Amino acid sequence: MDASEITLVEGLFRAEKGLENDRRIDMEPKLNMLEDTRNANFEKIMRAIGPKVDKGRMKFQWRRRDLTPITCQVTVADAAGQSHIEVDRYDLIHRDALLFNTRTHELLLCNETAGVAPDATVNIRSYSHGTPGTAALRYATEVGDTIIILPESHAEGEEIPPAWRTESVEDFDYIMQSDRRGSDISDVAANEDYYDARGERAINNQMALIEYMKQMNLLFYLSQTTREVLSASGARRHAMGGLRQKVQSNRISLDAVGPGLTPAIVSELLRKTKYHGGSSEVKIAMVGQYGQAAMSAWPQGSIRVSPREKEWGYDIKTIITPHGNLDTSYDPMLTEEYGLADIMAIIDPKHIRQVKLQNMGLEVIKKVSSLSTTHRIVDAITGTYGMQMKFEELFAWVEGIS
Repeated sequence: MDASEITLVEGLFRAEKGLENDRRIDMEPKLNMLEDTRNANFEKIMRAIGPKVDKGRMKFQWRRRDLTPITCQVTVADAAGQSHIEVDRYDLIHRDALLFNTRTHELLLCNETAGVAPDATVNIRSYSHGTPGTAALRYATEVGDTIIILPESHAEGEEIPPAWRTESVEDFDYIMQSDRRGSDISDVAANEDYYDARGERAINNQMALIEYMKQMNLLFYLSQTTREVLSASGARRHAMGGLRQKVQSNRISLDAVGPGLTPAIVSELLRKTKYHGGSSEVKIAMVGQYGQAAMSAWPQGSIRVSPREKEWGYDIKTIITPHGNLDTSYDPMLTEEYGLADIMAIIDPKHIRQVKLQNMGLEVIKKVSSLSTTHRIVDAITGTYGMQMKFEELFAWVEGIS
């Protein structure tokens, strides 16, 4: 070494003096990774409910058959003395069926000669009339009156009336394929020493998988059933259907509802999702940030707590209602950060499952052959995903919680 390149340190030698690389770096061996909380969320809940169901095609179908509805609504008001009522679902009213107006409490008999009412003007006879069987309304009807369709009232000696049945209907959804590159690294970088013994390649794959599953969790809420061929110039691309799209019957927005989420609203939603025979005994609610805050405030002022108590607060895991219990699970992705803090979804564990194309579940492929070379290593995450949700009437979707 040339003498001119030598540096002298005069006097007291302090910590900042000398060559920095003479000292060891105080480095923890394990890389610290900031992840979202491991609390239960929708994707994990569905895995806990039951295993994924294998399907043989990207489009999968199922059928359902419902009972005949037994109510209809008055569409045109008729005055007392009229010999008919006018309703929307006249096709549900069969000959000699008894009909009950829930507002006027008048009992009527369908007076049609055909097996089923032929049009919206249904001929009747009144059993609440002073002379039962008179072809005249005792009380005027109003638009919106609910008419309950009761059983047939059989006249002595008549033949059994004609049969009817409901028709089966089919539903469908698509399985989608989703890929992501995990680690894309050179052979030199993969083999260099790192403080973390796992190495850069393994850490890249782990972080990619965590991010992938977060996105998958949101997919089950937000995706829409789609098959299209435009974006990939003829190749089929699919999107699975999510809860937000599928739940239609029990769907409410609380944007304009004063206090927001209340025990009464939850009880009413549970009633609507429980009255069908196929319902699960206990439902599960995936609750967002605002719903969780609202539920935590419910007990305040309603529970007497001893002054000697040193712990205060509420962690509600089960809501008990007259219509059954509702288990709750906070999803840390239904928050302000994702614009989904106002969401709550009630699911029926008996009628929801994740699905996948057979032999194509979630997989981390090491050293993808089509992308990896002598000096490049590419790992990938791949899988097929779908959600089969039967009987959407047994589910509920709430948004606009404040």
